[in-house]
Amino acid sequence: MSINSKNLLGLPVLTKSGDYLGRVSGFELDETSGKITQYLVARIYIMGLIKSGELLINETQVISITKEKMVVADTLIKAEEKDKQTVRSPIEVEKIEPVISSERQ
Repeated sequence: MSINSKNLLGLPVLTKSGDYLGRVSGFELDETSGKITQYLVARIYIMGLIKSGELLINETQVISITKEKMVVADTLIKAEEKDKQTVRSPIEVEKIEPVISSERQ
């Protein structure tokens, strides 16, 4: 089966577990082989216009592409969730009071 660029652009992108990531908004080709190396996925894609941030998905992360959807590895979502779950403690800064001495050494 082959999919042309007209059918690829706007194709819904989901993770293996079914999470919706966005729609294909572009792709990059290897000049030598002519194969797609990366896909651009718009988080919100309305009538061909990109309305929000994009994801860059390497071709090695793609599990399948059909005329209905692209399925990618779950690692994309897991990385985002990991960042959200990371709790960063504020850095403690020791307050240093200036010492004024009238004694001369």
